[in-house]
Amino acid sequence: MRNKILILGILLACFAQQADAQVIILPTGQATSVGTTVNVPDGGFVLLGNVHYGAEGMIQRGLPGLIPIVGVGPLLNHRAFVSQKGETQIYIGVRIHDFEELDRQTFLKGLQIIQAKRAAGFLPPEEKPLPNRLPMDLKQSFASER
Repeated sequence: MRNKILILGILLACFAQQADAQVIILPTGQATSVGTTVNVPDGGFVLLGNVHYGAEGMIQRGLPGLIPIVGVGPLLNHRAFVSQKGETQIYIGVRIHDFEELDRQTFLKGLQIIQAKRAAGFLPPEEKPLPNRLPMDLKQSFASER
């Protein structure tokens, strides 16, 4: 009987499969919002506020009855102190876009380029005006029979 248990134990030890553990750490996040009104100049930044957060904890493992014993308590008991602190700052940056002014400056720059090319002789002094109506041949080329 003893030999059968020993052989069975050896067979179980040989054929036992080891399970592999895989640890997956997922990212965490948090959202913070502030509802306020501020006056900020164009191109300026302002600090809206800070959020401070923290957590502390202690884990103690071991035999509860042995803690008061002077020589044995510290050897058989384990303690861990954990502290986590953080801070979030919320800034706002302002950039005002005046698209009408940007268009005006772009057209003005284009006009300056055309005038410079005319002065250098790359463009004719006057452009031909666009026709008020299409010539008859051109109108017929667009017509299709239906």
